[in-house]
Amino acid sequence: MSADDGLTDLNDHRRAGVPFDGRGMPVDTREGQSPPEPATRASDSEPRAETIETVLETWREEGKVERLSTGLPQLDAATRGGPALGERVIIQGAPDAGKTALLIQLLHHFGELGFAIGVLCIDEEPGDIVGRLAQRQGIDRDACESREPHTLEIIRTELCELELLLFDADFTIEAAAEALARFAAERSLGAVLGIDSIQTARCDAEAGRSDGSMTTAVEMRVTAIRSVCSTHGMLVLATSEMARDAYRSNKPGEPTSALAASKFSGAIEYAARVLISLRNEGEDVIQLEIPKNKLGPRFRDGRHITLKLDRASQTLREIEPQAGATTNTNPEEEAARTAALAEELVEALRDATRRGKAPTTRPEVLKLVRGAQKLKAAALTRLLKEGRLTRGHGKPYRVNAGAEEKS
Repeated sequence: MSADDGLTDLNDHRRAGVPFDGRGMPVDTREGQSPPEPATRASDSEPRAETIETVLETWREEGKVERLSTGLPQLDAATRGGPALGERVIIQGAPDAGKTALLIQLLHHFGELGFAIGVLCIDEEPGDIVGRLAQRQGIDRDACESREPHTLEIIRTELCELELLLFDADFTIEAAAEALARFAAERSLGAVLGIDSIQTARCDAEAGRSDGSMTTAVEMRVTAIRSVCSTHGMLVLATSEMARDAYRSNKPGEPTSALAASKFSGAIEYAARVLISLRNEGEDVIQLEIPKNKLGPRFRDGRHITLKLDRASQTLREIEPQAGATTNTNPEEEAARTAALAEELVEALRDATRRGKAPTTRPEVLKLVRGAQKLKAAALTRLLKEGRLTRGHGKPYRVNAGAEEKS
């Protein structure tokens, strides 16, 4: 008998439901003998091995992988269009490196793309997160802290389109993820959860443990992050502190490894699909490296993306590396461009209204014109503040004819 004949015979046995012993040989069930009972699991929590078929079935159910643009062109290029739902992105850096600023910027951007977003904010209060979002809409920090009714109404108007949940320290990673998953499902939206930070958040597995090991706690939290990603199919972005000995030395020629820099546990590095490392090079010029990248090529040989952090607007933007800290925005040019965009928005909104396609959400309004997202947002804020545009919740944006005549 040839090898092919033997393989055919074996496959025939399998198709016929003939049982096999531990050596892979068919078991003779004649003479009244019954085939062995299939093994039963002691618990549903026991691990289940995947097969090619189960993986392919999962792919069929999930459909095409849709990547979420980060709004940062070079980061999108490095990750082949951005991360997808169900993936894990970890942003690590020393204090003041811009970790939370980048986290909130990405969450804000994903919210504007129409995703439900949640922030498990342990390092900051929920009010701090709303303040950062307001600053991103062109409302300065002093105005936020004034708490004047008019300012609060502008903030509400600017941010009410975001499907956002803010979780405080009373929530574990799992509890926040479950609440966000329900919130998103009720609105038929994908979900993105931000965690600030891995070193300060808690997970369910920590309950009742008192060994006091931060390394063990961080490993549990990383495991929880992996679990909620797969269970709920949500994208999770988490910040992480760098270990002190990984901070860059002021002495030239003393580089450090960003890949092994996470504070308290190497599990952080292993769990990340994309590991982003931030370093403040001075004057809020941020060097972004990607030491681990499952979505594309990792950065090597000192390759990085250079960002400039504008603390007033809580915005990070890409700049040319050679520009460095000397790159400055001309305020007069920016003000002029914002004013021009405001007029373009008014005309575009009038045209959309005439065609019966007046937008009902802020992202739809911003898509009416081309330009930098930050400036378009500032232009829209200005028009709403001046009363030139009006809107009601769930109703179309309109050009206020009365305000136009007065202006």
